[in-house]
Amino acid sequence: AIELGLEILTGLGVHLPKAPAQELVEAELERTERSLDRLTDDSILNLPTMEGSRHRAILRIMVSLTPATFFANRALRQIITIKCIDLLLSHGNSEFSAIIFAVYAPILTTIPGKIAAALRYSRLAIRFLEQYENSQYGNRVRYYFYAWIAPFSDHPRKSMQALQRVKQDCMESGDFELVEEPIWFIEVYRFFSGEALEKVNDHLAGLDELPQNIWSMRLSTMSDLHRQMVLNLLGRSRHRGALIGDAFDERVQLPRLRNGRNPHFRVTIHFIQLMLACLFERYPEAVKLTEKIESAIVFMPNVAPYLSRYHFCAALSRLAMYETKRRTPEDALIEKVAAHQQQLQQFADAAPMNCLHMVHLVKAELARVEGR
Repeated sequence: AIELGLEILTGLGVHLPKAPAQELVEAELERTERSLDRLTDDSILNLPTMEGSRHRAILRIMVSLTPATFFANRALRQIITIKCIDLLLSHGNSEFSAIIFAVYAPILTTIPGKIAAALRYSRLAIRFLEQYENSQYGNRVRYYFYAWIAPFSDHPRKSMQALQRVKQDCMESGDFELVEEPIWFIEVYRFFSGEALEKVNDHLAGLDELPQNIWSMRLSTMSDLHRQMVLNLLGRSRHRGALIGDAFDERVQLPRLRNGRNPHFRVTIHFIQLMLACLFERYPEAVKLTEKIESAIVFMPNVAPYLSRYHFCAALSRLAMYETKRRTPEDALIEKVAAHQQQLQQFADAAPMNCLHMVHLVKAELARVEGR
């Protein structure tokens, strides 16, 4: 589908690289941000309506390629999204404006210092939904906002409640392809909002009872993975720091998942392993997992629930290694802790109720290991 779409776009005069280099993506993102920074939200909303069948056809094809490239070619997905914004700014808005900005905003969440911009463009996407009332992408735009963006500014409980409404809308409209996404993130935010672990476990176990038209292997695997983490935290596994127990066995399932084409599985596994390794003081393992995650989350927008926990656990694990090895303050470990702390501070500035305590805890631990 991707090859065919690129071929059709070439015939329409739009030439996109099949495998864009990360440097190209970064440069294009920076250029796009400069263009958007010069415009107010109202001026973007009030751009003229796009006219001309060629431009609309190009936009339709590029938007249709974004789901296919989500896991298969993230760099190409970013370039396509940027080109869509270029087309909107140069030729006017359309019914695709909401989904384009909804896809663009989460890209920025993985770039240091861009949380405010991500919030701006996701809210702009919601406003476009109001402008184009019959948008076919309404549920998806709201899902992207509440699952991937809103937790950077609000308590996860609010996202969980909003995603319940998105789930219901998907069920009522028959959008069973999308519905598993809000279902899954509801459970993620149930855990991160601080609900009792027994209740979280019961809800995760209950996902196996979903109707056949909603249930999927991906949803089942992700629920088993998170449920095993919860069982470990409840003390119901002999292997507290490993994903081995009644719900999930990493010795059997991880090799299969690592060989799959979905990088989100692999990164999610690493996130959970990192949290367990940090909690149960397996710091050398935690630092290795931190390095794996660091290289994998570039431009991966759907890891928002885990980002603050990643930086928190990574900072604490690296501080533990610093203390063990008795290194000087100039050591690279301390520099990396400072980078994690800087990112946590940006999250805390946007949503203190979610992250400010992490900032204070890392500061306190840093002072302790340095003898201050």
